[in-house]
Amino acid sequence: MAMLLGVSSCKSEDNKAFPEEPDITIPDDNKETEDPGISSFTANVGAQLNDWVATRSDVAFNEENGIYNLSFTEGDRLSILGYFEDNGEKYAVRGLTKVKNIEEGGMLANFNGELYVNRMVENEDSSYGFERSSYVFKSEDPLSECTSLTALIFPSEFTGGDLIDGPYFQGPQCIAPDVNTLIEKALPIVSQTYDKTTHSFLNFKAATPILNFNLDLLNSEYGYIVKMFRADSQADFKEGKYEQFFITLNITGPFAFTMTDCYEYDVYGGYWVLQFDEQKSKDSNPNQFVYELGYIEFEPGKVYDLDKIINTYN
Repeated sequence: MAMLLGVSSCKSEDNKAFPEEPDITIPDDNKETEDPGISSFTANVGAQLNDWVATRSDVAFNEENGIYNLSFTEGDRLSILGYFEDNGEKYAVRGLTKVKNIEEGGMLANFNGELYVNRMVENEDSSYGFERSSYVFKSEDPLSECTSLTALIFPSEFTGGDLIDGPYFQGPQCIAPDVNTLIEKALPIVSQTYDKTTHSFLNFKAATPILNFNLDLLNSEYGYIVKMFRADSQADFKEGKYEQFFITLNITGPFAFTMTDCYEYDVYGGYWVLQFDEQKSKDSNPNQFVYELGYIEFEPGKVYDLDKIINTYN
């Protein structure tokens, strides 16, 4: 699956690829007892990609542009996560759907799969977990009752382990030897626009920037643990007031990656620091390389050449 980065208008909502009615399994009515609701439902949802061909945004410090065509292919999957509240309780609808049919040269597709109803339970650290639950939906389309929805494309070329139960990629799955491979396999492409009339997700776009680094500045004989930090300012970084947005990975050779935690927290602007810890099995004092990249507002869908940035700011 080749990815296209950018924004554009969408095709007509009347396209026949969109299901006219959601396919939902609902228990038979029982007037003698209270309706127990449903804990899962089989849903057909449509998905429409932007109908344009454009450059992948300007590559930082590079005048050359590449062109990527975004299209659905056999084997693609769509991970869906929706939230809503009722009577003081928080609920989530989530699950993984598989592509059922593709039309319009890959621009339109229908996805089919089982979505589950979960009640959200607050943990001691104020985070939330999920437990299987049931709910009485008021309409034939449970997704239409969600106050927020996110759909993430898992491309057919996606590799790196089991799929996550939710619209997120894990760090080790978001790294590749070059930008093209990353875009094909693990660039987060998401939609947060659900059309209740056509039961379809629209306005898909890249959710993270792409960072490219070829390790020319380092010794390619060794692996490196890579960390990336963000602070509001250089002074805050020096005082230890920073967040780590890129999990550690053992890397050798050139690579490109996306900042998956940034996708989760939607943070791209700040004072950025890149750190490499050299891995030497017989050396008790391995080298550590710290590059303060400066204040950068990383844009989703844009490719950044970290080698050029390092040479500019350091």
